[in-house]
Amino acid sequence: MVFNSPQVQGSFSPILWVELPQSLIKPNLVVFAILKSLASDFSWCGSAFDLNELLHNLHCRLLNNKYLIVLDNVWHASNWYFDLDSNSKLQMEGNENYTRLSHGLPRGSGGAIIVTSRLNAVASKMVGKRNLYPLEPTLDTESCWSIVIDSIEKGISDHWILEKIKDDMVDRCGGLPLAAKTLADIISHQFLTDPSAIKEFHLEFEKSVAPTSEVLKEIRSCPEVYYAKIARDHDNKVEAGGNFNPQDVVNALRKFSLGEIKINGIEPLQKQ
Repeated sequence: MVFNSPQVQGSFSPILWVELPQSLIKPNLVVFAILKSLASDFSWCGSAFDLNELLHNLHCRLLNNKYLIVLDNVWHASNWYFDLDSNSKLQMEGNENYTRLSHGLPRGSGGAIIVTSRLNAVASKMVGKRNLYPLEPTLDTESCWSIVIDSIEKGISDHWILEKIKDDMVDRCGGLPLAAKTLADIISHQFLTDPSAIKEFHLEFEKSVAPTSEVLKEIRSCPEVYYAKIARDHDNKVEAGGNFNPQDVVNALRKFSLGEIKINGIEPLQKQ
């Protein structure tokens, strides 16, 4: 939204958005991606894509321009693009050896670079701690849940399981709107595929389970388990619902010394 705002669009030129893959790529490919956004003729590059030559050309193309470059989704720490906030002016004349990304970013014309990363350490080394702006999830419980409900397919918004999964779904969203929307899409798909497959199960343990224990986390991590909660604090019964095979959940709990586990109180399943 900031990148596309009229204020930014009218203040910088050129403006470039470079989305980086999660897999590690070579520095020359990153510089090439930036140059590709600036021009379409790369006959000067040759076949080797020499990093020194690429950075020199980038510097020349950006010189005297108030550019804005966004490096989006940086995952990997690499010395070649650290210290982008350096104030040192680089001299392009002569036979300098240009090996860092900062060598291709001329200073003095108001140009700027923005880095987005999920890794604080990576962003810090690239732009310096004083230039970090952490973006924390801001959705409260009700706002997050309202996104889930608004995104659920019509016709299933009154399903009995929705109210039961509220707490678990909100916890899994972590305050992120996109996570709430994604979870709603998954739930809708499951409901529309086979509504009858959404069931509720009760697991009864030989030993009591604390509400914050690793056992509950393990159950919730199982595929297609929509919610899991203890009937009462420090009880030995867990209520769970979703489109899953309860036997698979029991098998996943074998590593915990819980003794005998019953499903709906019908059949005892001995620990191995």
